[in-house]
Amino acid sequence: MPRAPFVSIDHERESLRCRLPDGRPVYTHYAFLFTALFITSALWFQGRFSSVVVAFALIVVLHLSTLLHEMGHVLEARRQHADAKEIEIHGYGGHAEIAWDLHRGIDMRRLALAGPLVNLCLARC
Repeated sequence: MPRAPFVSIDHERESLRCRLPDGRPVYTHYAFLFTALFITSALWFQGRFSSVVVAFALIVVLHLSTLLHEMGHVLEARRQHADAKEIEIHGYGGHAEIAWDLHRGIDMRRLALAGPLVNLCLARC
């Protein structure tokens, strides 16, 4: 069975789709790209190659930090025996789609705090 490419375009969701090593899809909406370009716009128009490299690096760091934040939620859900279907990254943040049985007890406080805890750990690095 042929595997899907690592990065593809999902026209229905208007996003870029990539796969995590476990096969879980990550959708990056086009709005994220526009927001990231807007945030780094001052660097793009300075006319120096080094500014463009820094702007591109900032976009990558912004995307990875949002992805790691959402992965914190996913890992805590997995620890509580729930599963995450997908991760979406939008222009305003991200969303981990968690699938769980409502009759099973899941500690939503720990699940909600897992993402910000990842951000605190990243800030300490």
